[in-house]
Amino acid sequence: MGLLDSIINRLCWALFPHTGDGKTKKTAILFQGATTEYGHIGLQYAYLAAKEAKPKAQVAILDENGQYAYDWHTTTKGEFWFKFPKELLGKGDGTIEIC
Repeated sequence: MGLLDSIINRLCWALFPHTGDGKTKKTAILFQGATTEYGHIGLQYAYLAAKEAKPKAQVAILDENGQYAYDWHTTTKGEFWFKFPKELLGKGDGTIEIC
């Protein structure tokens, strides 16, 4: 990763802080600044790119009894779990926001 990429990466995560480490469903990463489903999806792929984790497969999981929707990614660097509030499903115009 070059210097410019490193600076952009740091700005991105400053604008969109997250909680969780993404290692399990219980500790899934939640981006606090994204306001749409597609905003979360864009940040997921930006996060994976920053980790140099090339996606192999992605599975969407809806927690029927909980408050979150989950995306589970398998990558060249292992598995990553992400979550976002179910109330954001279908919100937005379909534009994927990426840092």
